[in-house]
Amino acid sequence: MQYIDPFPALCEFCHTKSNYAVKDLLAYKAKCIQCGKVLEKTASGMHESEKTHRVETWPMHFIFDGIEAFNIDIDDLSDEEFEAIKTIQDFVQLVEKIKGENITNKIQSMKMIQPLLHQIELNKLLQYQLEELALLANNT
Repeated sequence: MQYIDPFPALCEFCHTKSNYAVKDLLAYKAKCIQCGKVLEKTASGMHESEKTHRVETWPMHFIFDGIEAFNIDIDDLSDEEFEAIKTIQDFVQLVEKIKGENITNKIQSMKMIQPLLHQIELNKLLQYQLEELALLANNT
């Protein structure tokens, strides 16, 4: 996620609006040009927006990672099939239908799943909703 830089922000204390460097805002270092107080509310809001964005886009990134990992041509998937992938099982079934091979054991080696292995029950991996994994991946 990218922000306009400099980013317009309203001071939560004196209500002065000005532009601030994104890196300073995200680091909680941006100070109001009028009263000198740190713009914590703006920084927190930016961090929350980034986290929300990561959670919302994680399922799509997982699917694209899987398409690449299993060497699937994106054109082999219809929009309906793509949108119907809600669980790991849905993804596995679709890939197995396209590739004609069992990939269940290979799912654990996907780069999007690797960081989650210590947080999930492997025997239930196929049952996880992509949204659940997105939350775990982003520590919410």
